[in-house]
Amino acid sequence: MMNLEIGTKLKVIKDIYYIIEDSIEECSYLTKEELFESVSHLLVKDDVWVVIEDNMVECIEGSWKDEYNDGWFDFEDMYNKGVFEVIGE
Repeated sequence: MMNLEIGTKLKVIKDIYYIIEDSIEECSYLTKEELFESVSHLLVKDDVWVVIEDNMVECIEGSWKDEYNDGWFDFEDMYNKGVFEVIGE
């Protein structure tokens, strides 16, 4: 488990995208529109998130301001992949 304290601020240093599985399974070829409708920009570089409890973060600056990771992504997994850097407490 991670040892980040509540209130730790983190900056996204890598853009992360999520592709909706249904889009890939339903067809082999996609139009440009279908492709972009199938992709979600899950974590946006330079957004700032704060730890609010174990494995739970809230975006406090940027594209997802006032949103939580609840159900979107596993914070610990993303942190371990080097998506976030600690910028303060």
